[in-house]
Amino acid sequence: MKMMNYLKLILLPVLSLILFSCAEEEPDYREKDYGYVQFKLYKEASYVPVKAAEQDEEVISYLADATKIRVEFTDGNQIISQTLVLNSYDEASAEFGLRSDKMKLLAGDYDIISFTLFGKLDEKIYEASPESSPMMQSRFTVVPGGLCVHDLLAKTVERGHVKFTLVKDTSAFVQSKASQKVREYTFDEIKSIDIQVRSKSDNTKTTLFQALPVKFSTHFLDNGDDTDGYYTSSAVCDTLLSLPAGEYTVDYYSAYEDKKGRTLLERNENVNTLITVVDNQVTKHNMPVRLYQSDLYIQDYYALKAIWEALDGPNWYYSGEDYPDGSNWDFNKDVDLWGDQPGVSLHSNGRVALISVSDFGFRGELPKEIGVLTELTELYLGTHNDANQNEFDPTLSSGTRDRMERHKQYLSAKYPPVQFSEPIARALKEHSKSIPEIAMYETMTEDQIIDRNTGRMRIQPKDAVAGKLYNGLTRIDPAIWTLDNLERLTIANGLLEEFPEKPVDMSADKGLAVLTDLEIYNCSKLKNPINALKAMPSLISLNISQNSQNVALQDQYDPNQLLHSLAEEDSRSAKKIQILYMNNAKLTKVDGKKLSAMKSLGLLDLSDNEITEITAFGKDINLVQLHLNNNQITEMKRADNGEPFCGLADVETFSVRNNRLTEFPDIFDAESKFGMVTVDFSYNNISRFAGYDEKGTKIGDNKGIYVETLTLANNPIDVYPVMFRDTDSKIAYINMRGCGMKEIPDSAFTYDNAIYLTSFDLSYNKLKDIPKDFHSGNIPYLYGLDLSYNSFSIHPFEQFDMKGLTVFALRGQRNEKGERCMNEWPTGVYQHTGLRGLYLGSNDIGVVDDVISTLCYYLDISDNPNIVFDASDICYAWQAGAYILLYDKTQEILNCDLMLQ
Repeated sequence: MKMMNYLKLILLPVLSLILFSCAEEEPDYREKDYGYVQFKLYKEASYVPVKAAEQDEEVISYLADATKIRVEFTDGNQIISQTLVLNSYDEASAEFGLRSDKMKLLAGDYDIISFTLFGKLDEKIYEASPESSPMMQSRFTVVPGGLCVHDLLAKTVERGHVKFTLVKDTSAFVQSKASQKVREYTFDEIKSIDIQVRSKSDNTKTTLFQALPVKFSTHFLDNGDDTDGYYTSSAVCDTLLSLPAGEYTVDYYSAYEDKKGRTLLERNENVNTLITVVDNQVTKHNMPVRLYQSDLYIQDYYALKAIWEALDGPNWYYSGEDYPDGSNWDFNKDVDLWGDQPGVSLHSNGRVALISVSDFGFRGELPKEIGVLTELTELYLGTHNDANQNEFDPTLSSGTRDRMERHKQYLSAKYPPVQFSEPIARALKEHSKSIPEIAMYETMTEDQIIDRNTGRMRIQPKDAVAGKLYNGLTRIDPAIWTLDNLERLTIANGLLEEFPEKPVDMSADKGLAVLTDLEIYNCSKLKNPINALKAMPSLISLNISQNSQNVALQDQYDPNQLLHSLAEEDSRSAKKIQILYMNNAKLTKVDGKKLSAMKSLGLLDLSDNEITEITAFGKDINLVQLHLNNNQITEMKRADNGEPFCGLADVETFSVRNNRLTEFPDIFDAESKFGMVTVDFSYNNISRFAGYDEKGTKIGDNKGIYVETLTLANNPIDVYPVMFRDTDSKIAYINMRGCGMKEIPDSAFTYDNAIYLTSFDLSYNKLKDIPKDFHSGNIPYLYGLDLSYNSFSIHPFEQFDMKGLTVFALRGQRNEKGERCMNEWPTGVYQHTGLRGLYLGSNDIGVVDDVISTLCYYLDISDNPNIVFDASDICYAWQAGAYILLYDKTQEILNCDLMLQ
């Protein structure tokens, strides 16, 4: 151990000596006798504060004009002259200095004799010496291996840059004679501008900057004072404009609505502003652009504020979906921005186009300032959507869409058609058929649509609650009649007592001249507005619903008189009205003959009234939609001359749902050239058909019906109507669900037009059998048949010879005692290759000893407690998601263990 320590003491110094002796120093490649010089050329005015150049002194306009420099200097023994290239990043940065290429020289001191600048064509443009610029140093020193940077100074025109920002000037607010406006315009319409400036030192020198692009923006005003939160706007010109240093005034500006400066908005020669330009500095200057109080859009905005104040605006609190809760109008900003408010839309010229104060909780009187808004096209003082009762109100959609289509959507949402059962819907979808009576299955299930216990449609509330108010509007100033561009006016859910009548001194062609859509809705204190309505010459759509809740006002509001007065000879709107709603108005009688003067009437909704009598309109009134739901109508007859109830050429919906009819009326015609789309007489007390008794025995005349979908659901009809056969009626889809039907007579389907029959919903009846003539010979194109919730104990096999049959349902068969009476499986059903759905749930089927075809991919065997089902034929398809089986895990399912996991 001692030896090892001894060796370490000897070897360590030796190794260190070897290592350090091997290290080499880096060689110095610098030339010990030479160095470099680089010249930087600056504007003399920017280099030091000096007096302005005299008129006879040589100057250059821009440093960027110089591309080369020739420098003459001496080391005391000899004169050296060298030409070098001058460099800069770009012409703009050249004004802040140029840099020459480096030049190699012997180390030592040198004195500048002179330097000469050359232009882009190598022409001499400037010459100077240290004597001509006292602040320029003549001597420079080159050090060995180093770089000497020496500054040279040139006399140039002192120049700076200006960056303009357009700001609004409201100091005068009155247009002067020096302003030449082509038209009224809003500040944000300015896209480019011309500016001419004049030198104060030489009044003859002007500079014109043309087509300068500007970018509009809104922002908070930050002056460092109490203006926090004040909103303003400006238009910034990002172009840096070069000017000789000095003071300038603005001769004029010209504003344009395009970026190329072609379409003039205004030329203003009354601009009182001073611009100071400093050499090599950027002057940011606010260019004032006049706003004029006389401009109509500014007047509109003052009117908006007056309306806001009159309707208790400071206490508004928005509660809806379009804007954040608690939103209100804000006037803490420039007056030309007052039009930017929630619920307000503007035309491109800044004029107010639309106002909607629904859901703000407004109250009070609409003031006379409403008459200032002469370009207003839509005004909403409440809507059906107040308090967000509906997710979508199609009547408020864009005017570019067809008006009638919008109202059809609204009525479809308000009165959902009675839906077929889910098996019928599936059958039609298999054939890519789409009708309103299956539309709800797009978003809902059968249990959500139909009450399984009764077969009745579940109630689908779709409108505001009658009598419930959402605002406190009490009065509208007659100035509203001056709005000759107003197209839509909605007044809803308020305390309005009367609609102002047209001023007597107003000419016939004036006064709401283009108002096409009017709603006065759910105003319980409204008195009869008939004189006002009759004076509107362009009225196309009128909704005067839910306005008679106040019993004390019944003597001032006669709904029957109001309805029929619209069709009187002195009514300017009689021949124009196409769409008329009068729901929940306590109507009791409708004289169709009087209303027949309304030749353009296409949609009439008189639902939710107390109508007991209604007479025919006659063939001249071609209704597209007629809704008489939820009334007390007991009888409907043809016109006196034997014509149908109304013109049948355009009928899409004829709905008399939930009334007190005991007889299906003879008011249609199977021989009509035009078929109707939907006829709905469901939820009445109909037990017979006109011309027939309750047992189906013919006792009179009936002309039948030509319709795509006939709905007679939930009427006490014991016997299937043979009237269809006797009149050779054309019907595609029949819904007679929940009628308690006990019998379908023999030969009920033996008639020529039976071939049009496509689907039947006969569920929730008391049928035990179907006639033998229910076969493919008479009904070759049957898609869906639902016999669920009847009393079949034996399978009706007649329908299985129909190759077109796609879905068959036989669920929930019960006898008179309420016992399950269907215990058979339809043996051989797999041979029907067109079948895609089979519903056999809620029966008492036992052992299934049959082939199960995967072509029939939807099978319901649920709620069959004694069933024994061999799933081997469909197990693989079920696992692959290609087969739908409705079953209970408590059932005995064989040969597919995964179904029970």
